[in-house]
Amino acid sequence: MREEMPLDRLEELVEDSVFHPSPCKRHRERVLRSAVRAAVQQKISRRMIAVAGAAALVLGIGFVVVRIATSSSEAPADAAMPAQAAPVETTNTPTPAAQPPQRGSMGEGLYRTSGL
Repeated sequence: MREEMPLDRLEELVEDSVFHPSPCKRHRERVLRSAVRAAVQQKISRRMIAVAGAAALVLGIGFVVVRIATSSSEAPADAAMPAQAAPVETTNTPTPAAQPPQRGSMGEGLYRTSGL
């Protein structure tokens, strides 16, 4: 005759098969969990890259606007400056246009004008 399994042992085998998933099932769950985590991380990284790009663009535009604003406020001051600071020359020195253009060394002009 066949010996029957004790009821406790049968109950233990059923409990193990129901409440403890197989290694294949655990592996599949782990792969799915890591795939979901990777998809979420990729979405977050794309958003962070977009935010960083937008921040860099805003900073660049702000820098250009500030540069334009400061350069346009300085331009009238620079234009008015030469009119106020223009000295009146009363000496009889020849103008630079009347002097011949210098060629050669700087001392050559002194040598030619000294009469040697």
